[in-house]
Amino acid sequence: MRNARTHLPKCTSGSCLSFCNLNSYISRANGLPMTFDYVPAWGNQDGGHAWNVLVTNEIDFYPISAQDSGDHGRYNPLSFISSANQRVYSRRIPPKVYRKGFIPDTSSVYLKFYKQLSNIGTTFTDLDVTAQYVKTGEINTQYYFEKQPEVLVLSVLNSGTWRPVSAISPKLKEFKFRDIGVENLYLISSLDFKGESFLFYLDQSGSIRDFKSRKKNKILLKRDRSVLQQQLHYIDQHGWKLPEEIKNLSLTQTPSLSDKLQYSLYGMKKGKWELMEQKFAHHGEFLTSREYADGLYIIMEKGQVINEKTRPFVLLNGETIFI
Repeated sequence: MRNARTHLPKCTSGSCLSFCNLNSYISRANGLPMTFDYVPAWGNQDGGHAWNVLVTNEIDFYPISAQDSGDHGRYNPLSFISSANQRVYSRRIPPKVYRKGFIPDTSSVYLKFYKQLSNIGTTFTDLDVTAQYVKTGEINTQYYFEKQPEVLVLSVLNSGTWRPVSAISPKLKEFKFRDIGVENLYLISSLDFKGESFLFYLDQSGSIRDFKSRKKNKILLKRDRSVLQQQLHYIDQHGWKLPEEIKNLSLTQTPSLSDKLQYSLYGMKKGKWELMEQKFAHHGEFLTSREYADGLYIIMEKGQVINEKTRPFVLLNGETIFI
């Protein structure tokens, strides 16, 4: 304790989780019902996040952050940036939001399979509060798996890999993934990602959209990255620190494709990215020469290398959805 008293005042930075733990310790020691909520992995950008919440009862809670500043009034942990006139607004999309709890759930799959699920990002004491932040849906795995493994995990594409954010056990008669955030691409699989799997997109209405259609469509794109990626790129170019200087971010809403550049289109085939075609944009648009089946694709300037920060888009019935 003596070391903590001398060390803590000297700390001027730390992770969001470190801030949350510190705030929770201090607040609870002074009688405030403080804990923290967290997203193990975002659905539309890399990494995750945690923030403190003041929980006054089972319904009311107040997000608080000592690390990020709120936009206008109440702190919104899902907000990425927003301009004063709201012409520019983007948000982090959570597949799952959990609340740090203190009472073990003896029936939890995370307790029953503690060793196997120790790296999934949540534990048997934590509560699922996704529905308190965003609209959610559910999926019954019995409709999509002939053989149910001991444990199924629900994953999102994050930092170039599939990151599990939730788990159920058909062995324990759990067949539904409940309260999963909309507007996300998901993969249901076994823990080792071998055997059967099911890829789907949960749209804004909460409907499950799979990739089983055999119909092919040409792909028409007016940008080569999502709005959020455009904003990140623009901020990086200017060396800005958020959220002070965001008034000119409306510029990132314009198409990012240049007629002077040649672009490469890649498609996901059997777990690997395969070059589909290369061509120049025309009037700020990229229209493929061929028709393609529903699936995952990436468009990028010719010569660029796909890495863990490259985010794909989804083609579903001719509609392109950046994730």
